[in-house]
Amino acid sequence: MATDCDHLVGYIPGGEVKAGDWNWKLKDFVAQVDDFNVRGQRDQINHPGFAAEFRFCPNCGHHIDRIGLGLLSYEEAFKQYDADKTASRGSHAMKKQGWAVKVVEDATGEVVKLLPARDQRDAEKIERGLEINLNHEKYTCSVVEPAKI
Repeated sequence: MATDCDHLVGYIPGGEVKAGDWNWKLKDFVAQVDDFNVRGQRDQINHPGFAAEFRFCPNCGHHIDRIGLGLLSYEEAFKQYDADKTASRGSHAMKKQGWAVKVVEDATGEVVKLLPARDQRDAEKIERGLEINLNHEKYTCSVVEPAKI
């Protein structure tokens, strides 16, 4: 039997959340938790609370098919947030700093690692450190100038 209910699928501090709003509200909540984890180590700030995922809709009583509705779990939302945060930090660092060290797989020519550096000297130090344990039969590393990134 089909239902017209926009299921309540969980609770995030601030109120119950409907299926259509769950993913973005959960991502916002995960950002608050991450902020608490970082700033809470040095500042006294309030805990953001806890998220709860409902198994059944409190309005209509139907079982909530989280996969069928495309709802993220807390773990999935945190992984996405962490990946977005890392990617934005990396691209911001590359734009801001310029210099980098790249590691290239010789067989495919694919860049397997791009490490940002503060300046040319820092990039050269990173390159020398990589050269110590690098598998020279498979990989090469080189310093990349800001204009060539």
